[in-house]
Amino acid sequence: MVAHHLRRSSSLVRFLSHAGRRPLTSITKLRIASAPPPHTLASHPLISSSPANFCVIDRRNSGQVYLRKYLYSSSVSSAVYRPNLKPLPLSRGFIITPARSAAMSSKLIPSNPADVMVIRHVTPNIVTFSVPFARFGTAKIGGRGTLVKLSSGNLAVFSPVALTEAAKAKVAELGGNLAYIIALDYEHHIFISEWATQYPGVKIIGPEGLPEKRAGQHDPKIGKEEFAVVFKKENKHDIKVDNEFDADFDYEYVDGHANKEIVFLYKPEKVLIEADLLFNMPATEQYSKAPEAERKEGFLGKLFEGLQNPHGDNKWMKRFNWHVAAKDRASFNESVKAIGKWDFVKLIPCHGDVVEENAKEMFSQVFEWHLRA
Repeated sequence: MVAHHLRRSSSLVRFLSHAGRRPLTSITKLRIASAPPPHTLASHPLISSSPANFCVIDRRNSGQVYLRKYLYSSSVSSAVYRPNLKPLPLSRGFIITPARSAAMSSKLIPSNPADVMVIRHVTPNIVTFSVPFARFGTAKIGGRGTLVKLSSGNLAVFSPVALTEAAKAKVAELGGNLAYIIALDYEHHIFISEWATQYPGVKIIGPEGLPEKRAGQHDPKIGKEEFAVVFKKENKHDIKVDNEFDADFDYEYVDGHANKEIVFLYKPEKVLIEADLLFNMPATEQYSKAPEAERKEGFLGKLFEGLQNPHGDNKWMKRFNWHVAAKDRASFNESVKAIGKWDFVKLIPCHGDVVEENAKEMFSQVFEWHLRA
């Protein structure tokens, strides 16, 4: 039953992506339009410990809220009546508001990034910064930032992670001239401000909606920096970064993906760089320096690891991409076909291990249905 709901829930995309999404544990307040005192999920007797273990289902015609264990969601959704759920009677016309917390991003990142970060050269001009990350503390999908040295000598960082002293040293080793910060999608953006403050004058690049999202968040780590380039669905292939950047990179804005992915090809070394378009689980490298206790997977973690493992029989990954990730399937298919024409050997995802060889073959297998559509 759990797997059935997870496969059908678009919130699975939000579960698998990390930066910038409010965790479900922050959704605690129910404001009732006709009742002065606010009600809280956390205080209700049906909640044993954390509201992250429940999905809120709004059946507005009866004014009741139903809670189901172990179905993750960060939004209220309409649902048919389910007789096996216990109702929590409330007045009609309620809305759910996220509880704002200055520590929101701290729940999404390691408390000791310097101790657990793995820094290594994937190629002579590309360095990765890999760290542990468990979505909602359950699915150990890992996190990764990627630093690239352009032919001009300037640097670009893609979806950066924490800027540790070791990370600063690596930037300096590659010349120290950081010119671009790229948010690879709508979710991977928490550390933009940290890097932009350290390296002023950079061009910030990201997908549509992200500047507005950041402007509306109340988090000390997330600033109000202006974006130099914003990718939009309309005329997306007419949007360019600049001559220096474009000399080394091809890019495709996958607006049909639920997380508004931007995928990049570093042409000099034939490396694809992406965030949530393709996972390569398990996240072995990203957890290689984590304490042993933090590496253990629970039931949901193992479930998602299986869903996002592109090796062997990857039919569940294909189904996930086809039915869940592709919110606009026609546009998604067009983008996948465009990427499929590129020449790449390696693939660097934000989640899971780097694909060191035969990356295009893996890509073609995972997205077979889209390439044939």
